[in-house]
Amino acid sequence: MARQASVRTREHTDRRIVTLRSTPQAMERAEAFFGPVNARQYAVLSRYPSELLQQLETVLTQLCSTMDTQLTGRAGDV
Repeated sequence: MARQASVRTREHTDRRIVTLRSTPQAMERAEAFFGPVNARQYAVLSRYPSELLQQLETVLTQLCSTMDTQLTGRAGDV
């Protein structure tokens, strides 16, 4: 029997809206898959001062915003 990855619930007054929640089994599998790479990424990031990481986050946020603007057809707004 296949393991269920998510559980569907109807928590909203509009019964057409369905909420999906990961099952404990799905979270275990995700942790097993992503845990090792997360640990390695943390090890790399921990070598840098928080100020530099904040600057990097700002740059990445601005780059994403620029891409979003281009994709929505508002390229003249940059």
